[in-house]
Order: sequence, then C-alpha cells, then structure tokens
Amino acid sequence: MNKIFYHKINKDIDRSGLDSLILSSGEKKRAGAFKFQKDFNLYVFGKLLTRRTLASLFDLNPEKIKFKIDKYDRPFLDHPKIKNFDFNLSHSGKYVVLAISDT
Repeated sequence: MNKIFYHKINKDIDRSGLDSLILSSGEKKRAGAFKFQKDFNLYVFGKLLTRRTLASLFDLNPEKIKFKIDKYDRPFLDHPKIKNFDFNLSHSGKYVVLAISDT
C-alpha cells in the first residue's frame, strides 16, 4: 500500500480554538509556540491530516493515537497491532502532504 493524501490550506486556524482540536498536549504546546500564523497553520493542519488519516485507515480514535520518535528523530505510530508501516509529512506553500507506505 502506497498512498498520498494532501490538504490545501484556504483559511487560517483560529488560535483560540487550539484546545478543542484532536492534538496531543505536546502538539498543542508546540503549535502555540509558533510566532507566524502561516507556520502555525502548516503544523496544525499537518498533525490533523496525519491523525485523521491514520484513524480512518486503521479504525482508531484520532485523539488516542500515540506517536514516538525513533533513533533518527522520525515519528512513528506507537500501536501494538500496526507493524510494517511508515509515513512522512511535508508541506510547501499552502499544501500539506502525507505519504503512507507499508513497504
């Protein structure tokens, strides 16, 4: 399975609604530290795209998805039943792209 998902950011995310989003507390803290709205939008949309897509693909609750960091400083999905799975998130301009592979 190789899949690519993307989202075009058409409007700013309201920073006051950050607490209501399906992000971890660490992700919310990092998002809140961004000075520029553009960087905030890219980070938050990227995290939301990742959580919602993985939740849909693996029938998981997006709020309960946990990530860990490997020895190369790359995030990976921390779930006992999901193996042989990799993803990468990138952004450019107004687009956020998520690539997923099991090979």
